[in-house]
Amino acid sequence: MPNLSAKRSEYLGSFRILIDDLKEICAFVEPTDANLNAFSHRIYEIFLRACTEFESASKQALVSINYSKPVNNMDIYDYRTLEQHLKLEQFEVGLLFWQPIPCYVRPFLSWSTTQPPLSWYTDYNMVKHNRNTEFSRANLDNLRLAISGLFALLAQLHVFPGKSSRDVNSDSNADNLRETIFFDYPFFLLRCPMDIIPFETT
Repeated sequence: MPNLSAKRSEYLGSFRILIDDLKEICAFVEPTDANLNAFSHRIYEIFLRACTEFESASKQALVSINYSKPVNNMDIYDYRTLEQHLKLEQFEVGLLFWQPIPCYVRPFLSWSTTQPPLSWYTDYNMVKHNRNTEFSRANLDNLRLAISGLFALLAQLHVFPGKSSRDVNSDSNADNLRETIFFDYPFFLLRCPMDIIPFETT
């Protein structure tokens, strides 16, 4: 299984800075559905950093399982081969800081079949290469999806130490879910079906 616990400090340090910057954004742009299309240079900066961290973690995860393609030639279609190991499509990320109530997003929904995979990642590439015409894609909605996606990926790659989990019933059906909060990031939680391989427990 892909595992980045050996590189934990590297990814934790970068993720903590991203979260600090997200908190700063939310002090000026209320994290609410009415502002999902809000965009700015500051959101653009954090959005790009979150997506490059996603790329880095995905590549290192593939290296950890001896993926055949050289790192410099990997792209989103290579990253999504991680789905067979990590089952990210089934994860919901709860944003507990969202107003007026927490919201849940599924950043990897259908990424194994959608063409191209991950709308937020596609938007990242578009705004990165064409900021003058595509700047509005650097918005709060894409930022929350990118950071949520990175959070779920790092959790499944055993980067976050220390967690608390409980079993819950889904609001939409009778399926049992596992709900997990990591001690250092109490403003996020993860939900996944009970049959998903659990996160690292140490």
